[in-house]
Amino acid sequence: MTIFPVFYFPPIPWFVRAIQEKEILLDIHQPYRKQRYFSRMEILGPNQVIQLSIPIERRSKRLPLACKQISFAEKWRTQHWRSLMYSYKNSPYFPYYSDKLESIYTKKVVPLSEFLIEGIELCFTMIGMSPHIQLTQDSPPAGKES
Repeated sequence: MTIFPVFYFPPIPWFVRAIQEKEILLDIHQPYRKQRYFSRMEILGPNQVIQLSIPIERRSKRLPLACKQISFAEKWRTQHWRSLMYSYKNSPYFPYYSDKLESIYTKKVVPLSEFLIEGIELCFTMIGMSPHIQLTQDSPPAGKES
């Protein structure tokens, strides 16, 4: 079993490594840091790379990822969904997955880690896999991260 970091729709290399495992341990107790891909992702738009970022409540700077809350002061869910839709609506398989993707952006999930895990589980569902996913109970020992 390998410990994997939790990202906002992880990149392809993350999934390449994850599908090789029977059990996946997601590290939701890692320290949250700005400018990392915990709450950001980049997508290829029609003319440029579009950076999407989930706004986070700023109560405390030193909380682990599991304790971070999503801020709904901005209409980020609508913006992210529209960016995905306009960027990928003409791609071959988008119509088959658009309803599932849209469902993530219509629910109001407050804990950041819960939203990220839903996205990861959705990606596994869309590629036809269902690995056993577990969450870390505490911070992993040093040197055990993937």
